[in-house]
Amino acid sequence: MERTAPDLDPATAARTIVAISRHGDVLTGARAIYAVLSATTGPWRRPAIVMRTRPLSMLSEPLYRVFARQRGRLARFFKDPEPG
Repeated sequence: MERTAPDLDPATAARTIVAISRHGDVLTGARAIYAVLSATTGPWRRPAIVMRTRPLSMLSEPLYRVFARQRGRLARFFKDPEPG
């Protein structure tokens, strides 16, 4: 089932990560990442639950923006080496 968020600006979706909560809240940036990770059962769940609370999520937002601006450059560190 595909859901859309009427309040979601396409320009925002193009420049940042977006998550939509069960209640229809649109979360962006670091808060979106924490919301997704806190819904998992992996090792990141508990730290994400703590980090998604304010003011911690607000403090991490500037760090997320720096990372987001540099993600093209940083991506090369996370790619598998090409066979050859």
